[in-house]
Amino acid sequence: MEGQQSDFLVSERDREELQKMLLQNPQLCRKYIPVRKIGEGTFSKVYKALDKEFYSRDNSRWLDYTLQDDRDIDRLQTQLEQHGAENMKENLNAKRENLIETHLKKYVEGEKRPPHFVALKCITQTSSPTRILDEIKFLSETGGKQNVIPVIEAFRHEDSVIVVFPFFMHGDFRSYLPEMTIEDIALYMRQLFTSLKNIHSKGVIHRDVKPSNFAFCRKRGTGLLLDFGLAQQARGDTKDHELSHFVDRKVTTSHNPEDRRHPMRASRAGTRGFRAPEVLFKHAEQTTAVDIWSAGVVLLILLTRRYPFFCSYDDMDAIVEIACIFGTEEMRRAGFLYKRRWTSDLPTCPSKHVTWERLCSELCPEFAQTHPASAYDLLSKCLSLSMKERITAEAALEHPFIAEGSEFS
Repeated sequence: MEGQQSDFLVSERDREELQKMLLQNPQLCRKYIPVRKIGEGTFSKVYKALDKEFYSRDNSRWLDYTLQDDRDIDRLQTQLEQHGAENMKENLNAKRENLIETHLKKYVEGEKRPPHFVALKCITQTSSPTRILDEIKFLSETGGKQNVIPVIEAFRHEDSVIVVFPFFMHGDFRSYLPEMTIEDIALYMRQLFTSLKNIHSKGVIHRDVKPSNFAFCRKRGTGLLLDFGLAQQARGDTKDHELSHFVDRKVTTSHNPEDRRHPMRASRAGTRGFRAPEVLFKHAEQTTAVDIWSAGVVLLILLTRRYPFFCSYDDMDAIVEIACIFGTEEMRRAGFLYKRRWTSDLPTCPSKHVTWERLCSELCPEFAQTHPASAYDLLSKCLSLSMKERITAEAALEHPFIAEGSEFS
């Protein structure tokens, strides 16, 4: 990651976990040596790993997406010197505390060229086999082009599946958020909408668009869409967005205690704070527009420098948060649109929509002075309560804020 200052290649915090991983999967070290955990989700963990086969295979399909950290060469040398790798025994189980260094030392002795790294996503047995298969399928169809992470390979180990990606060095969103200029934001959103145009053209709904799933490197001005663990295939067509008729088997409840109709069953996939109104209202027909709403939330975060922006812990509170911006009148219309009745007597909810200009000016007054009108226009087109009225990724790329981003003064 950008800004990482550790002098060692292997994270001591992760050492025990890495050692266990190697002992349980000795075949893994024939190709990769995990050195650091760089991410973790409900069904998976992601590790940075040294790629032992980099120089023996064709990497042309993904080489443009890799950006290695030059400091890793020094870190590798320091790691071996600090842990006395030259004195280690050949029997890997004889000195387990230095198992990682043993493998690293063997690699360095046989390969004099600079090391390259990959990302290993280890998907646990608790994840649905169908979901794992879909994730790999979607990545194979869309990855490696137009800002979607490419896949190098995937293989099984016992009840787990390991998917291998190029290591894409990128910054921590929270770290660079306060430094993002309006030009940076336009570039970031151009990269994000390019990835969404790519997957939506293939009929794929990502369903979990958020900053942590979009690796952005400010140094290169490029970003990659990651983690297709919740992605689904869209089915059918509408005027603007493709429909998905996926149904969650969990029984849901109405937001209105007086509403006696049968509960609606619909997909509720996604991360809290980024779920679209149709997801929160449990509308059965959900489209690629859910990704556009999430992208709009990302844009709102960038323009206000507030992360996270929406912080509710359940769907009902999430709707109230949205209502505090859109007003009760628009929220009632949205509820009707999604076949739900929504009411609120909370005094904190205004009746009318709070303008995006006012919201940004109140939350980040100095930075808001640099915002062009086109930024607010794109924001309104992404964050439309009506999924059918939301802008598409393809149209967003033609929007003045994106198309003219480099011309802002």
